Amino acid sequence: MTAKETEWARRQRRERARAEHVAANGPECELCHALPGEKGLCGSTLKRALDEDHNHVTGKHRGWICARANRQLWGWVTPEWLRWAADYLEARA
Repeated sequence: MTAKETEWARRQRRERARAEHVAANGPECELCHALPGEKGLCGSTLKRALDEDHNHVTGKHRGWICARANRQLWGWVTPEWLRWAADYLEARA
């Protein structure tokens, strides 16, 4: 969002981008692969529009994901932390 861009303009831009993504790629969550009426890896069934995932530090767009996956992907989670967490869980399985 630029300094001159209003909240309304930002929302309109985001809605256009979401519609373009769904038209080109379908309504699938890019993280857990949830689809309308089908459960994804996160256990959620896609019931509403995809959320915009973005880097909370830079604001850079990362993708379109379902609401449940978006809530689980906290702003402080980094690729390094996820690798550490996976190693931790696998070592204690």
